[in-house]
Amino acid sequence: MKTRFTSLDWIALLLLSIALSSMVWGIKSGVRGVDQALFTPIWLFGVIAAYTLGRYGVTTSRSWFAMILIGIGLFTTTSARLHEPLLQIAVSFPRFEMQAITQFVNREPIDFSIIRIHFEEFSHEAEGFLAKIRQVLEGGSTSPSVREALWDIPVLLTAACAGWWASRGKPLFALIPSAGLHAFILYYTNERPLSLQIEMAAWIALIGTIQGHFRFTRATHVQTRTFQESLSSVFLLALALSIGAGFIPVNPINEAIEKSSTEDRLSETLGLERMIPVEFASSSLPRQHLIGMDPSLSESLVFTVQTGEIPATDKELIQIQIPKHYWRWLTYDIYDGYGWATSSVTNRGYSANETIIDLPDFNYKIFHQQVEKIKPEDQRLYWAGLLVQNDQPFRAQWRVSPESLNPGVEPVLRVDMLGALTGQKAYTADSLVPVVTQNYLRATSANYPNQISDMYLALPDIIPDRVLELAELLTSEFDNPYDKARAIESHLRSYPYSLEIGPPPEDREISDYFLFESRTGYCDYYATSMVVLARASGLPARLVVGYANGEYDPVSATYLVRERHAHSWVEVYFSGVGWIEFEPTGNLPPFSRQSVIDMGEPDLDLSQRRESHQRMLESFQRNGRFPAASSHRTLWIATTAIPLFFSVYLHRRGWTILDQSIYRIYHHLRALGTWIYADPPLHETPSRFCEEILKKLPSNSPLINIARSELKYLIGLYVLESYGPSPISPQELKRANKTWRRLFWRLTRIRLVQFFQSAG
Repeated sequence: MKTRFTSLDWIALLLLSIALSSMVWGIKSGVRGVDQALFTPIWLFGVIAAYTLGRYGVTTSRSWFAMILIGIGLFTTTSARLHEPLLQIAVSFPRFEMQAITQFVNREPIDFSIIRIHFEEFSHEAEGFLAKIRQVLEGGSTSPSVREALWDIPVLLTAACAGWWASRGKPLFALIPSAGLHAFILYYTNERPLSLQIEMAAWIALIGTIQGHFRFTRATHVQTRTFQESLSSVFLLALALSIGAGFIPVNPINEAIEKSSTEDRLSETLGLERMIPVEFASSSLPRQHLIGMDPSLSESLVFTVQTGEIPATDKELIQIQIPKHYWRWLTYDIYDGYGWATSSVTNRGYSANETIIDLPDFNYKIFHQQVEKIKPEDQRLYWAGLLVQNDQPFRAQWRVSPESLNPGVEPVLRVDMLGALTGQKAYTADSLVPVVTQNYLRATSANYPNQISDMYLALPDIIPDRVLELAELLTSEFDNPYDKARAIESHLRSYPYSLEIGPPPEDREISDYFLFESRTGYCDYYATSMVVLARASGLPARLVVGYANGEYDPVSATYLVRERHAHSWVEVYFSGVGWIEFEPTGNLPPFSRQSVIDMGEPDLDLSQRRESHQRMLESFQRNGRFPAASSHRTLWIATTAIPLFFSVYLHRRGWTILDQSIYRIYHHLRALGTWIYADPPLHETPSRFCEEILKKLPSNSPLINIARSELKYLIGLYVLESYGPSPISPQELKRANKTWRRLFWRLTRIRLVQFFQSAG
C-alpha cells in the first residue's frame, strides 16, 4: 500500500484540477442561472477525496459510499447557502459554552438564545430550499439554487470519477465523463470550445504523467530517467492536440444533438437552451413577438453606406435610377402563429478578409459596400445579399454554415445565416446578389432540397382555413413558383399601409388578423402574411429584418439609413438560384428584376464577369476597397501547425533542450545513423555500429572529423554505462547531452549534403 504522495502525485492532482475547473467554466458559460454557483468546493472535494482514497487502497464500495454521502451534504449546503448559518453556529458555539459553564456554576438557567437564533436561520434557509424543490417537482419554475444543486450532482460524480481512475493508474478513463459532459454542454448551447481545449490539453498531459508515475514508483534508474525525458514530448503533444481541437467541425455533433433531443422540460429545468446571443436581439423586432412592438419613427441616423455604383456629383440626378438595396440584419425561419424565432444556430468567428463563400459561376455578381455605423455600441453587421467577406473580424450565427455542407453542394443554394456581429464602427464588405430575369425564375423547378422544404414550408397548426384557401385562390392559375410569388406579393400590396395600428390580439394568428380583419398595417404584417401565404402555396419563404434603402445623397454618393427605415421583407427560395427578395409592403416600390440585370451582365462567363466588376468599381476600390481575401487558415497552418509538427519530429529524432540518458542518446543515434549506414543488423554491437558509420563518412572535411570524434565519445560512454561497474557521473552525462546536440545537427547536415549530391 502506498504511504505518501510523491511530486508526480501532486502534478497529477494539478492537471486534474485544471481539467475540472475548465469543465466548470464550460458549465457556467453554457448553462443559464448558475453564474454564481459554488461548484469549486464540490469538484475539489470529489477529486481530492477520490484520489486519496484510491491512493491508499481503500475498497471501492467504501470509498464511493463515503464520497457520495459526504458529497450530498456538501452540495446541499452550498446550493442552499446553508454554509453561512452553519458558520455562524460554529463561531457562536464557544461563546455559548463559556456562558453555559458560568450559568451552571452560578446555578442559573442556561440561555440557549445565542445559538437558537442561528439554528432558526439555518432551519428557515433549509425549509425554503425544500420548498423550491417541491415547486420544481410540481411543474413550477426552477430557481437558481435548485438548478445549482442539480448540476452539483454531475460535477461531484465526474470529479470523483476523475480522481478515482487517476489514482488507479488509468488516466484514459479518468476524464471521459467530464469531457463528455463538457462537450455536450458547449455544443448544445453553441458556446466557444476554449474551455474544452484546455481540459483536453490537461487530459493528454495527465495520461503521460500518470502512466509514467506508476512506472516511476517501481522503475530502475534508467527507466526513471527515460520517463522524465518523455514528459516534454507529452506536454508538447497535449498542446498540439488541444489547439487542433478548436478547428474540428462541430456541426455533425450539433446535428446529432438536434436529431436526438428536443427543447423539453428537462432542458429548461437544467438551464440548457440554444439561445440567440443577446447581441442578436433587435430592439424593434424581438425574437418572440416580432409584431408586438410599437413601430416608432425616428430621424436619428443608424449607419451610412457607399457602394460605388454611381459617382458622387454636385448636380441634381436626372434620369438616373437609384439602385435599390435592403440592408439585412436578421433572417428568421420559424413562425409559430404569434411571432418569429430561429431554429438552432452555431457560432463561427471569421478573421479580416476571410472568404466565406466563393463567387459561383452562375446567376450572381459581387456587390461592394462601405458601411459606417453611427453609434459606437452598435455591434451589428449590415450588408445586402449573401455575405462573402469583410475587412474586419466578425462572428456569424449559422443555421447552415458553409463548413457543414457536403462536398459538391453549392454554398449559395444552401447556406443559411441568422445574422453577424462586428465590434468595428466602419467596415467594408463584399456580398453576392442574384442577377436573374423574370423568365429565368419562371423556368425554375418546384422541387426543393429536403432541408429547404422541411424548414421553410413549415406552418403551425393554428393557421385558419380561410388563410389557406386564400393562398390557393391567389396561386391556383399559375404553374411556376415565380408567378405564384408575384401574385401573393401583388395581392398584399393592395392593402393600405398604416402605422396607426397596434399589435394583433395575443390569441390571434397574425396573418389571419391582418388579411381578414384589420386589413391595414405596417411592414411586419405584410411580410409575415406573405411568408404564410407562400408556404401554404408550396413556396419556401422566410422573413428578413433590417433596413430599407434609406435616403440617397448624390453629393457624397451615400445612402443615409435612419431609424425610420427599419423594415422587414420576404425572401422566396428558387431551385438552382437561391433566395430572391420580394416586397409585399404597399408603401415601398417592389423589386425590379430588370434593373438588377442591367447592372450584372449575366451572360458573361465567370472570368469576364470578374473583370467587368473590377472595371465598373475601379474608382470605388481606389477609395478604400479592401484587398482580395487570403486564406487565413492556410496562413495559420504555415505559421503554427508546421513548426509545431516539426518540433514533434525533432523530439522523436532526439533533439531536445532537456537532458537525456545515455541510453536514450544511443537510441536516437542509431535512428539517425541509419541515414548513413542503412539496415544495420539487429545483433550488431555498439562498437561495430560505430565503425561502420565511420567507414561511410567522408574524411575530407573538418565538420566530419569533429563528428567522428563526437560519435566515438558517445558510443564509448554508452558501452561504459552498459557494461561498466558503475553508472557515469552527472557531469559526464551533462557533457554527453551537449555533445549529442552538436552531433545531431552535424549528422543532419551531412545527410542533406549526401542527398543533394546523389540527386545532382
